[in-house]
Amino acid sequence: MSSTSVLSSASNATVNVFDTIGNTAMAATKIVNGIATGGNMFERMMNDMDANHAKRSKINQEKYEKELLEDAARTIAKRQAMIQRELADDPIFAKLFAENYAELKALLNPSVSE
Repeated sequence: MSSTSVLSSASNATVNVFDTIGNTAMAATKIVNGIATGGNMFERMMNDMDANHAKRSKINQEKYEKELLEDAARTIAKRQAMIQRELADDPIFAKLFAENYAELKALLNPSVSE
């Protein structure tokens, strides 16, 4: 083998090594860019989710308060309507109810009755 062919082979090997290093560097750069892009996408997704949650929470709070008030008012109204029917239907019950109500109210609020 001639010295020219040995030098040529060594030169080709060196070029191949540098090509491999260059290709590896480009692949690593692409990986880093891909990771950065993925990180940016994740950050945008989290920001969107946070903004959507804030909107949903605001609506849920408004809805919750209305439903809470409606449910409480409905429960009280049903109970009051039932009591009014019983009071209207039975005068003895009406008298006892009024006495018991006044007695219990005085028990719970002693300063009012004094």
